[in-house]
Amino acid sequence: MPTPTNNQNEQQAQEQPLDMRLQRMLIIGLGGTGGNILLESRKLLVDKFGSIAACPWVEYLCIDTDDANQKNPGASTSQKKFDDPLIGFTDDEYCHIGLPTRGWNALYANIKNGNQKEIRKWFDIDNHINIDPGSGAGGFRQLGRLAFWNKYSEIERRIKEKITRIQRLANADISIQLGSENISVANKLKIFVVYGMAGGTGCGTFLDAAYLARAIGETHYGNDDCKIIGLGLMPSVFMDTNDKTVNVAAGYAALKELNYYTYSYAKGRPLADIYGEPRWA
Repeated sequence: MPTPTNNQNEQQAQEQPLDMRLQRMLIIGLGGTGGNILLESRKLLVDKFGSIAACPWVEYLCIDTDDANQKNPGASTSQKKFDDPLIGFTDDEYCHIGLPTRGWNALYANIKNGNQKEIRKWFDIDNHINIDPGSGAGGFRQLGRLAFWNKYSEIERRIKEKITRIQRLANADISIQLGSENISVANKLKIFVVYGMAGGTGCGTFLDAAYLARAIGETHYGNDDCKIIGLGLMPSVFMDTNDKTVNVAAGYAALKELNYYTYSYAKGRPLADIYGEPRWA
């Protein structure tokens, strides 16, 4: 009996009705690296299902301080993917949190004058007040976090809207999109937070983004049915850039913060005297 060719196998697979159990998920990309990872994942979905619209069980949110990463018509080939009609972000999927020079200066002045007491607890205004990062966070983690806090309400609203939309999604909606009744969507939520650990935006926002997303997700799904997964690219990935020392320093500091906030405190445990009981500022 003749063996089917690869093309025949592919054709037979396409003709068979889909039979799968899908996972509701929200993928949050932070900074330029996170945005590019989101784009690559969107390309995989388009290759598999034909369009992003055919995959309503997956929601995306790119949060970046540098609008040029997404909107610059003269950008590099990888950056131009943001304008790709098949995989590019819609306005609903992109949240710009950066500031122009006068915006940073106004924010600095507010903090200096004591109008932002919560931010003043952690933001080193004396060493940052003269920094104009230009586009983005300039590689400064505290500026990335400051930008996140400045647009906190907007980010919170976006995440709530997306999780609500995912939660309301019914199996019938998926069946209509994919033309098959043999499809179901698990009534659980996975939230992925993806970022690079070598720059200002990713290193400065990943902890706040994860805490915020978890709080909103657990409100909708409960502790057991909402899972947060962080995917951070280590500084070694970016060693071919001109800012090797800065990249390593940013990544090291971010990892120390992650270690601190994930440490399970108990009296008598190793590092307990050094760390104390973690408290989120």
